[in-house]
Amino acid sequence: MFFAAVASLALVACTKNERITHDEADTLIGLSPVMYKSANGTKADPAGPISGTTYDTTSTDFGTQALYYNTENTDNDGKTFIEKYQVAYDGSNWSTTPDSYYWPKASGASLTFYSFSPWAAADYFTFDSSVTDGWKISDKSYDVDANQKNDLMIAKKAEGCTKAKYGETGVPTVFYHILSYLDKINIKLDKEYSSYTFKLLEIQLKAIDYEGTYTDSVWTKTNTETKDVQIFKGEKAFTNEDEDSDVEFTVGNSWYFIMPQELSSDKVLYIKYSITNPNNVTEPVETSIDLTALSTPLTAYEMGKKYSFNLTVSLDEIILDPSIQSDWVTVSSSTSVE
Repeated sequence: MFFAAVASLALVACTKNERITHDEADTLIGLSPVMYKSANGTKADPAGPISGTTYDTTSTDFGTQALYYNTENTDNDGKTFIEKYQVAYDGSNWSTTPDSYYWPKASGASLTFYSFSPWAAADYFTFDSSVTDGWKISDKSYDVDANQKNDLMIAKKAEGCTKAKYGETGVPTVFYHILSYLDKINIKLDKEYSSYTFKLLEIQLKAIDYEGTYTDSVWTKTNTETKDVQIFKGEKAFTNEDEDSDVEFTVGNSWYFIMPQELSSDKVLYIKYSITNPNNVTEPVETSIDLTALSTPLTAYEMGKKYSFNLTVSLDEIILDPSIQSDWVTVSSSTSVE
């Protein structure tokens, strides 16, 4: 699969501001977008986490930029060949409109490609060829909490690209994720408790940093206060059976994107549930789980990783410990019988 890369307006500042003309060209440039280090599977919803290793035809529009070099050696200063521009699937190819770009004809000339996804977040991405894979989020902060439809990705820089190498197959455009996300939560009992009823009432991620900038694989928070994110609120009965364990998020999506960040003891997983006993007495229970204090601690929400939490609830059985405060006291009396 490939797309036709095309010209664009000058939408953002660029460290390479000299442009090359395209008069001597004859073969349409194509790119072949794929995924990098993802789990198996395919994308079901154009908005949200993109799974799998294929950037398929239902995947979201993305952006690209290319620099021109007069040799395949990219140490010399590159010139802008394709400016930041939207790429969409047109039913047969990934292409931009209305203009197309073609491979340069000059002997030894090559292109270096830089791409990001999705195009919906284009206003946040700034091109800078000096940073890892060419894109950063620096001119304005990105609010991850407010943009839950966007699976932010950057493609590995494709250097030394020529017509001879990729004229037929398309330039490899290999994306990787730059956010982390909460994938699912399961809650169940450790065993059956007859005549008891358990209901999940609320789940929150506490003290989340949600807004920041991104450069060279590092997110820097810009929010001055953290946010408590309500993942679930309602009533969900749960048992010791697996089929009752899946928690359907009420956060608005079946996922929650998280800005990568270090974890600390205040960034807890908050759980609220209720227990109703055989006498119909209902007791609310609240607990905060310190993720850094687990038997296998979590130290961070890391870039490119998705997280699942499996919660097991148990009861402490009521046990009576009978004892006698003191032994029998011997009472004797004497009397005279006449």
